[in-house]
Amino acid sequence: MALPDWTFVRLNASVFKMKTMPYEDCVVTGGAGMIGSELVSVLCRRGVRSKILDDFSTKRYKNTHAGVELVRGDITDATTCKKAINTDLVFHLAGRPTIKDGLDKPGDTFIKGVLGTVNVLEAMRANDAKSIVFASSAMIYGNLASERPMEDYGPLIPASIYGASKLACENLICSYCKTYGFRSYIYRLSNIVGSNSNHGVIRDFVLKLKENPEEMDILGNGNQERSFVYVSDCVAGMLHALDKASDQINVFNLGNSDKVSIREVATIVSSELGLAPQFHFEKSMYGKSDLRALLMDSSRLESLGWKCSLSSREAVKKCVRDMVLL
Repeated sequence: MALPDWTFVRLNASVFKMKTMPYEDCVVTGGAGMIGSELVSVLCRRGVRSKILDDFSTKRYKNTHAGVELVRGDITDATTCKKAINTDLVFHLAGRPTIKDGLDKPGDTFIKGVLGTVNVLEAMRANDAKSIVFASSAMIYGNLASERPMEDYGPLIPASIYGASKLACENLICSYCKTYGFRSYIYRLSNIVGSNSNHGVIRDFVLKLKENPEEMDILGNGNQERSFVYVSDCVAGMLHALDKASDQINVFNLGNSDKVSIREVATIVSSELGLAPQFHFEKSMYGKSDLRALLMDSSRLESLGWKCSLSSREAVKKCVRDMVLL
């Protein structure tokens, strides 16, 4: 179906005017996850045919969109990738989602991240795909002495296995762009939150309080600070830059302009649930991998006309409210 030159996409309370994408179909690895499922929903509303490649190992995905093809498979399997990835554009979102995964099973994190990314890139090369959109992480910046790193900050020394894996994937993608002529869009994501998340501090707090509404254990001293982005804002930013940026390699920080402490997150979650528990603070198991504070400079992406519609605090509140409604 032909689309008009310009189309409006409504995400939460915001309306973004975006140029119609110059492609008709795409593959989304990890498309059953929180970001992937939101992305596929928006793409369907824009008339883009989507194929989801996911192992569905930690997700319960209900496909409510006609025309979306579901492929159950693992990106660590090269044959699966070559069969599934046969479109010009690939959104590569699959991988281990947390720092804890890298801490507990570092080898698995690199296999899923790095080997999986090689397989995706090789499938693109075999099937003449043109562009890749990759979900990287703010964790590539490691423990910085100063805050608000820009995309050209260096040297990059990750403080976690998870961050190191993401940085390795970035470098692989850039090398394939230079060698084989791909175009890439790399997003260094802050803490993305939404009702469909199967991990993260907000979900952990909600589950803890459902189990015991009187008290809650919190890792660390509660002063660790995070920048939170609601998932619809994240997807809007990714698609906005995909539409606007035209370099061969496009790297963007995608984060909020503010941050909130873990103690305040616990207070917000408790308040939204109508509870007033006693907080107990414990030593974090993640050590130096658990960054105390990181607020990226997202001005490069904002200069293209995108900005978070929700602050970090508003994103946390909306996430809790949406989780309660599930």
